[in-house]
Amino acid sequence: MATLTDFVVSTVFALADATVPIPLPYISSIPLLPFLHAILVSQAYRNILKENHVRIGWFQGLVAIVMMSAGGGCTVSLLRGEPLGILRNDTYWAIYGGVYWATFSNEIIFEIINAIPQNLLQPILITADGILRGIAVAKVGVDGVRLGDIGPGKYVAMLLCGTLCGGGGGIWADAFRLTQHTWSFSTPRVLMAPGVDLKASFVVALFYMLSTSAELFPEGMEHHALKPVEAQAWSAVIMSGALLYRLAKSQLQQKIAGDVNVKVVEEKEKEQ
Repeated sequence: MATLTDFVVSTVFALADATVPIPLPYISSIPLLPFLHAILVSQAYRNILKENHVRIGWFQGLVAIVMMSAGGGCTVSLLRGEPLGILRNDTYWAIYGGVYWATFSNEIIFEIINAIPQNLLQPILITADGILRGIAVAKVGVDGVRLGDIGPGKYVAMLLCGTLCGGGGGIWADAFRLTQHTWSFSTPRVLMAPGVDLKASFVVALFYMLSTSAELFPEGMEHHALKPVEAQAWSAVIMSGALLYRLAKSQLQQKIAGDVNVKVVEEKEKEQ
């Protein structure tokens, strides 16, 4: 198990630390995973809007991108009375703002992204999303409570902040209909019927909290608690696995629906 854990830690954090070289005067490289996540969010946002993307104002679209990509972390910061992390991260604005501008202002770039086989592209983008979310749930959500002003031993706060870190952006998007060209507030559907994002975020937060809390282990077994870096890596794996499962399930349902439609058309042609 130790060997497998070491492999998971080295792989996850190698990906988390990977960068993409950028030939610009003041920016030599950007983090790989946030760049892939920015593509995922912007592509999904524009695909949902369809022809209505031309009715979206630049600032409106940017706010939607920010809330969908960082809404969970921002919500947790507000709850804990902390400065928003994105305000201290210029790289975030450069990456997400730049990708948003490129996909919404340039048809060629958007068409190139959509031209890439989605069966290949989507698993890559979603894996990047899962790694970022899993690490955020652990470090920002759970450890943010444990090592912050709230202090250790506040397990409800750890679970709440961890869950919101991973699924808070979806709650904001659902509550204010951010993926529509006109926004309106309504009860978030994810609160009535939690989706994979929220469920996986809760499971990851619970896993990280329990696996790194030596005080919860029976006496004499405290040494079985995972190191934070090990639990963070496994959190990323669990989150990525859950999101990839959702993707595979969705693709399978679409394939089945497509096969059914083809059979219906063939039967109608035979009848004629």
